[in-house]
Amino acid sequence: MRENLKKALSDWLNSKRELDDISGRLEDVHRQIEKVGHADIESLAKGLRDCEHDERRILKELGEIDLKIRQLKGQQKEVETKLRQMSKRKSASEELDRMKELAEMSIEVFHNVYEEFAKKKREEIEEELKKIFYRLIWKKDQFPDVRLTENYRLQVYDKYGSPAREELGAGERQILSLSFITAVAFVAGGTIPLIMDTPFGRLSSEYRAYIVREIPNLTNQWVLLVQDEEVNPEMLEILRPRIGKEYRLSFEDGCTTVQEV
Repeated sequence: MRENLKKALSDWLNSKRELDDISGRLEDVHRQIEKVGHADIESLAKGLRDCEHDERRILKELGEIDLKIRQLKGQQKEVETKLRQMSKRKSASEELDRMKELAEMSIEVFHNVYEEFAKKKREEIEEELKKIFYRLIWKKDQFPDVRLTENYRLQVYDKYGSPAREELGAGERQILSLSFITAVAFVAGGTIPLIMDTPFGRLSSEYRAYIVREIPNLTNQWVLLVQDEEVNPEMLEILRPRIGKEYRLSFEDGCTTVQEV
């Protein structure tokens, strides 16, 4: 479009110069008519008509060129408007690209922070897990190491350094799970109560003694739901100084009633 406009302006200037030249020739013809005799008037008149014809032709061409110039200028304004709009969209696109880049960088930073935080907390939970597990289990020499893997899987190792979780008995598995739950609560900094339903059914007498002696020191409140046979006199004697409230649950006619003892 710029080239077309440049060409149209050049054509306009050329036609303007040609028109000026014809106007000069017309003036010369008029001057010659005044000087020559009657015999040459007809010849000069013909030359005058030719010049006037050329003048009209050039004027028509100038009008056409002028119209084309106006059209091209109008198209130029439209193009300039579109260019400004495209420039704005480009600026907006560049801004969005910068925001996207910043968001991706932020995500990476937060991911790294999360990974570091998760690693630190996992190590803290593992440390507390070991402390609690070895306070509750009596086979300390048989299972000298317990770890928490990166995907939070509990693993116990024997004295030979081999995985030994499958060797744990039902009661020892229960103690391992209890140690993990309590360790998570410790690291989280919460003061949540620990609620256990029939916890001693799968535990040997040695483990029962460890549990009733140590659990009250690991939680701010321990709620026990037990059968009469689960708590023997020795265990009750250990628990008695720590008991805050005691209730009896009785099931009759499809309903459970709660009575404070």
